[in-house]
Amino acid sequence: MLLLSFWLLAGCSSLIEGITADLSTDLTDAILAAEDVQLIQEGLPSYLILVDSFVQGDRPSASLLRGAAQLNGSYATAFVVDKDRQKHFAKKALGYAEQAACQEVRELCGIREKAFQELEAVVAEMSARDVETCYVLAVAWTTYIETHSDDWSAIAELGHAKLLMETVLNLDATYEAGAPHMYLGVFDTLFPPSMG
Repeated sequence: MLLLSFWLLAGCSSLIEGITADLSTDLTDAILAAEDVQLIQEGLPSYLILVDSFVQGDRPSASLLRGAAQLNGSYATAFVVDKDRQKHFAKKALGYAEQAACQEVRELCGIREKAFQELEAVVAEMSARDVETCYVLAVAWTTYIETHSDDWSAIAELGHAKLLMETVLNLDATYEAGAPHMYLGVFDTLFPPSMG
């Protein structure tokens, strides 16, 4: 009977995790695709709190963390005006994206501390199954850099984020309707020719 109880508890736990991850993914997709921007602006803080509550679990899934990263990053850049709050949400988005990446690709753990050459070696081993992980991490990292543009150490990380986005482009040039092309175009305009 005790064994059966543990089995049922484990089954319920995985069912709840699956529902939560699906809800987060569907919620993220619906918010990012919504046409009524004012409605999203007014309602999004409640959903951020909801998704953050899901992430507080013992070990949130990578898909849940990716959804939280996307929502927080989008909120930081699209709706928050105060610079300190933008930094807060962008930092949270990057943290979630890093956790998701670490769960899915062990070599991405501690990515922000890796030398550029180490990251090059890691992304050289990436495959099509890693596209979403790289994309969400690159976008969150870009958002972090953008909101922390007054911090030279954040700007110094731009090459890492760009390399991840180039990896996405190389693995699937049509991902997110070609969004990697747009990001790489923006990267190329951030520095004058004299800086490479």
